[in-house]
Amino acid sequence: MSKYEPLSRFLNDQPSSVCTLSFEQIEELIDAALPSGARKSSGWWRNHQGRAQAHAWMSVGWKAIPTPRSIAPVVFERINIGRGGRKITSDKSKTTQVLVRKIDQHVVAALKQMAKSKGKSLEQELRDILTLAARPRGADLLAEMDRIRAMSPYSSVDSTDILREDRSR
Repeated sequence: MSKYEPLSRFLNDQPSSVCTLSFEQIEELIDAALPSGARKSSGWWRNHQGRAQAHAWMSVGWKAIPTPRSIAPVVFERINIGRGGRKITSDKSKTTQVLVRKIDQHVVAALKQMAKSKGKSLEQELRDILTLAARPRGADLLAEMDRIRAMSPYSSVDSTDILREDRSR
């Protein structure tokens, strides 16, 4: 996974055709500091597919708009727009981006330590925690089983007899 993949997912989820992000917002998304060249040179933001950072936005249909580095925000513009203004993406997965602000630094430190102890990134650890928290609980699972059972007609045939008959062939 590329360091800039969270930026890809974030841009892919944007409904508009222009997105402006500060360096700090990008660093928050990727959970790492940008290289010094990103702040000093507009060349770092060139739309060249061979560079990891450019691949991050170009692979989901965006391009970076060159701005003087004295103007801090980075402007991205959608380049793949289909009929009716709908976005065309290369991301086939059904994921979305969630940005949570103002988390106590002690909580973040504890989560980072948990992730490190498991050999995971903070992002992967948070993804796992959220996935586990979103799983259906006991009552919901029982209700779903009842719903599925109700779709199947009752049968008085014992499946054991059918299996024995198949084995004897």
